[in-house]
Amino acid sequence: AFDNRSANIYNALFYSRKEGELHQEFIDAIFHTDLPMSAAEQREAFESALSESLGSACSLEIVQAIHGQLAAIIEEHRETKDPEPLTVSPCEVSKIILDCGASEEQAEAFQVACGERFGVGAVLNPANLIDAKKVELKTEKVSLSIDPEYSHLVEAKVIDGQKVLIIPVENHLEFNGVAVNVNRDKE
Repeated sequence: AFDNRSANIYNALFYSRKEGELHQEFIDAIFHTDLPMSAAEQREAFESALSESLGSACSLEIVQAIHGQLAAIIEEHRETKDPEPLTVSPCEVSKIILDCGASEEQAEAFQVACGERFGVGAVLNPANLIDAKKVELKTEKVSLSIDPEYSHLVEAKVIDGQKVLIIPVENHLEFNGVAVNVNRDKE
């Protein structure tokens, strides 16, 4: 590894372009230790800890708010150009969850779930927990990708017993690049 343009003989840096091609035998022979969790593994562990701890209260509104606050932390760190890596503790994320409408018990359950998945005293990088550049909603049949800046416009409701997503259409709507009209008389 290198620090401040000079060799650091006490550290080693390992990079693999594809997570599936890590060459475990090389890692075992050189490092003699377990690898830290990859960004994808961290995101998956965070998502499962969040959904498990919130349980039936895991609503679109709460997850949108959590995503928004983590994205704001990432953006603020980027704007300050702080050379130190951005980190948050599960306790800090737990406070964010509380601010977003979760109960005290759910926030504590999140900390316990993080301890199980990441280890006690874990320090997390928010950029590994969320994708701050896109929001993706998926159902069994439909996938929808949204700019995070406008994700607050999407609402989940139950209308006539049917669960629906509501997305306001202002002036322009396209279907595969073709401009289409929204008929107001078919409400």
